[in-house]
Amino acid sequence: MIYMLSLKVGKSRGRDYLSIITKYWDRENKQSRTKTVRSLGYVDELKKDFIDPIAHFKEVVAVMNQEIEAENKNFSISLNKDELLSNRTGIRKNIGYSALSLIYHELCFYQLSMTTCKSL
Repeated sequence: MIYMLSLKVGKSRGRDYLSIITKYWDRENKQSRTKTVRSLGYVDELKKDFIDPIAHFKEVVAVMNQEIEAENKNFSISLNKDELLSNRTGIRKNIGYSALSLIYHELCFYQLSMTTCKSL
């Protein structure tokens, strides 16, 4: 999944260089990363084809972001209602448990069970 793109103007060998990048979170190393989606070239060379290459490619990036947003906007999830969750669900969470846990703690049932256990 590609997130929002941006235009990067960097320096390479003393010349301005354009590239389209995306930033994402690296879960393994727990830090943000930058990925170059497309290298565009040096600004002085791009001025041969475009009057203002930076403005032109900002518009290109905006169009690409609209396309990405349109792709990410509509998605569907299919669930099998007859499938049971195993005890080893990994990163999946049982949402029903969260609702019951909230009610359990709001009604202070845990305090009732603690006093009942102590009296036994």
